[in-house]
Amino acid sequence: MSWAGNTNIFIKGSGLATDPEANFIVLKSSNFDNTKFIAPQLTLDDSFQSNTAAGLLSYRLPSVEKIFGVPQAVFEHEKVLTFYLSIRALIGENLQDIEC
Repeated sequence: MSWAGNTNIFIKGSGLATDPEANFIVLKSSNFDNTKFIAPQLTLDDSFQSNTAAGLLSYRLPSVEKIFGVPQAVFEHEKVLTFYLSIRALIGENLQDIEC
């Protein structure tokens, strides 16, 4: 992923919410004591390119600034950021965590 974002990824998982926008990307960073971050919501383009019935979700990763909500200068000493990805799906009125 680029620090500036705009890297398009495809996520495969079973049990996704039918509506692509009811699936939330959860990023866990080993750089920050395995803290979990809810990434910005899917865009309309992401939703259009997704096929949740087939277990596929399209997502364009945002910039590091957008993920963490702080200026990029905060990360000037970091050379690599590692994230583990999961999905939190809104199924009915319940949020369910899905491993990918």
